[in-house]
Amino acid sequence: MTDKTEDRIEDIIGACDACGYAPPKPVGATFRKNRAHLSTPWMASITFDYRTIYIGYYKTAEEAHDAYKKKKIQLQNKKRKRSGV
Repeated sequence: MTDKTEDRIEDIIGACDACGYAPPKPVGATFRKNRAHLSTPWMASITFDYRTIYIGYYKTAEEAHDAYKKKKIQLQNKKRKRSGV
């Protein structure tokens, strides 16, 4: 990259920091501050049929999100079987 491009990127990042913008976290993943000192601070959970189902704790947000997606598919399949679709 050229110096101008790098400067432009830094301006954009600085602008985002100034306005308080934070990139969105993966769906189904929550960082638990009380577990920050442990090796698995990311909790995966899903709300289904008005109930919150806790899936587990993971090392990264991506791992927690993957567990969320897997559980979502399982629950959708289970619901389809119940409804006879």
